[in-house]
Amino acid sequence: MITVCPVGSSLRYTPFNRPSEISGLVAGAPFNDLAARDMLQNQGIEFRDEADADILVSGTFKGLAKSLLKYGNRKRYLIWTIEPRFDTCFAAQRCYPFLPPIHIFNLYSRPFEDNLFFLPKGQSLMQLRRFSGFEERSQQRRIITLMTHQAGRDWRLPYEGRDLDLCNLRTEIAIAAHRQDRIDIHGRKWPQNIAVQGESRGNKDWRNLKTGILQDYHFNLCFENTNWPYYCSEKIWQAIQGGCLPIYYGEGNRIYDDFPEDSFIDYAQLGSPEALFWFLDEMLPQEFLERYNRCVETYNSALDRYYATDPTERLLKKTVAKLQAIAGYSGTQVSGLDDPEVAAQSS
Repeated sequence: MITVCPVGSSLRYTPFNRPSEISGLVAGAPFNDLAARDMLQNQGIEFRDEADADILVSGTFKGLAKSLLKYGNRKRYLIWTIEPRFDTCFAAQRCYPFLPPIHIFNLYSRPFEDNLFFLPKGQSLMQLRRFSGFEERSQQRRIITLMTHQAGRDWRLPYEGRDLDLCNLRTEIAIAAHRQDRIDIHGRKWPQNIAVQGESRGNKDWRNLKTGILQDYHFNLCFENTNWPYYCSEKIWQAIQGGCLPIYYGEGNRIYDDFPEDSFIDYAQLGSPEALFWFLDEMLPQEFLERYNRCVETYNSALDRYYATDPTERLLKKTVAKLQAIAGYSGTQVSGLDDPEVAAQSS
């Protein structure tokens, strides 16, 4: 048996959700109930108070700091997060002088094997059978984006000679589109000279509210905040759900493992706001129809594969393997990460 305790903050929407927080979680989001805890407990992972647990888990280093100072080498420590910016360590451990190693399970540990984890579960979508002109929607050829204003050097994320950040780029595109009155923005922290239509987040029913906002538009600027293989959040899927053709960044993240060419609009192939705007202006209704229907086919195929493979269960098995490796567990193990710690315990 391995005993764990969630400490600090930033563990909402993770397998280590605190029961007291469940009622406030957004419907349809990952780990918005206690099913993940039940699965971990079935694998021999027990939740205990901090003093009695072997492994303390947090979503950030800051969340572990107080416990590290209190317990030192008497405990083992894990940062678990699939939020790209909660932890940006690219190694299996963080090591500091006079402190025990901090084990890492984050996005850069490659927890995902495909683009399906954040796919909104629900019914299959219908293809558009007829789209005679862009006048069929109230916002003719306008772009909608729902995002917090995020720009500046702090968002840069260098890795092996390239910048993984997409926050600055998507913000620059939104501002360029605003100058030409091509975009409606929902979000927080935008400069006062940028007109904002509403919030980028809402209540527990936010996902349905977002779909309602999207359905009045043709195009949705929906870049991820971080460009990493198989980090595909709900953004592109929700755009399709709302009837929008996604404007996405598709270079270096394996999105084409699922989407065919000439489906979503790939900004990486255009390279500038001006090229994007020209592309939208020149798009014929038939091309919109064909591209959107390819996205619908991809969505429906992904939905079938989601239910067939259950990526949430795969992620939980990798979590169990990581905890077993940290604990030096010698019992029967589940399949684990491609991680030196897990490999060492499995050999």
